[in-house]
Amino acid sequence: MRLYQYGHNLNPFAGLAESAGTSVSVFFGDAQAATWSLTTASATASRWTLQGSDAEGFVSSIGADTWFDLRGVTAQGFYSVDSLPRWGRFQRTVSASSSTILTAYRVGG
Repeated sequence: MRLYQYGHNLNPFAGLAESAGTSVSVFFGDAQAATWSLTTASATASRWTLQGSDAEGFVSSIGADTWFDLRGVTAQGFYSVDSLPRWGRFQRTVSASSSTILTAYRVGG
């Protein structure tokens, strides 16, 4: 079977206030794994958490009680998750200026 891959440049806080604590929701869909890198322009320590939800999400909004933590991140670098839910979002506890998250999804097998 052929392996199909696609990537997506994602800045989950684009267009949001710098103090925003929760990013927009991202549809992972049928992706089997995701890898991302986190870079920030400041040396300020930040705590990032990747959260997931298996809620439907297209017809109705995703309930606050459906989100669960997938991975905590406390430093710049590369991270991955091998078992993905339907939706993902990032949360941060400390504002990090000019943050960028590059995410690559693996689809297929």
